[in-house]
Amino acid sequence: MKRGNIFWGIVLITLGLLFFLQKLGLPVDVFGMFWAIFLMLLGGWILMDRMKSDAQVDAVEEKFSIDLQGAAQVALDLDQGAGSVQVSGGAPAGVAVTGSKATGMEVKNRLVGDKLEVKIEAGPSFLPFLGPESGVWRYRLNQDVPLTIDVDAGASSLDFDLTDLKLVRMKIDMGATALKIKLPANAGASVLDIDAGAASLDLNVPQGVAARLRFEQGVSNVEVDQSRFPMAGSGLYQSADYDTATNKVDVTLDGGANTVKVW
Repeated sequence: MKRGNIFWGIVLITLGLLFFLQKLGLPVDVFGMFWAIFLMLLGGWILMDRMKSDAQVDAVEEKFSIDLQGAAQVALDLDQGAGSVQVSGGAPAGVAVTGSKATGMEVKNRLVGDKLEVKIEAGPSFLPFLGPESGVWRYRLNQDVPLTIDVDAGASSLDFDLTDLKLVRMKIDMGATALKIKLPANAGASVLDIDAGAASLDLNVPQGVAARLRFEQGVSNVEVDQSRFPMAGSGLYQSADYDTATNKVDVTLDGGANTVKVW
């Protein structure tokens, strides 16, 4: 039985019981008591949900899958509300995207020429009736075709492992978010554009990949491995071999009070 069904079943039984007690003539403030009980149930449900191990729930978590449909490239538009998100490669052959399925999400796709456009809108995972079974939104992407990703995220924890992906461009617009990214290891030239509010960024550049890093404004605390990415100007760090490197990434960060680590 789905987790959300169980939760709402308990809520309806509680409401029915309160009305029954009122019918018996007992002085019961149905709606006043209901909201107090509802909040206690919701809090307890969230705590119990977080105590479950990912391994236990992952086995029963519902999934969705979008076929590649012969596309030569994929454009993913991810509109993510609050919650924890994990994105990586590993989609099966012939599949563009696979991931967690839950109430409160909408998945659309269309083939335009040789490009498959995928739009995912997902709500918060901290509510038991809206999030996936594990409490984490997980998406796996195709590793065989060039990929562009646009992310619009609220107060979320985002973890992107792009190591095996053929990333061409990625744009992230986020609010109060913890963002962790492992950049592609063998994708040629990639572009990463981050517009961040109050956020922390952990950026891992694989060995053998050159990088140009531009921090435009408002970045309060920056820690860059300058043995690999020496400072080349105000807010600019760049690998010595950036211009000639086969695999390289151009990163621009424009945001507010951020803590940034690049290694």
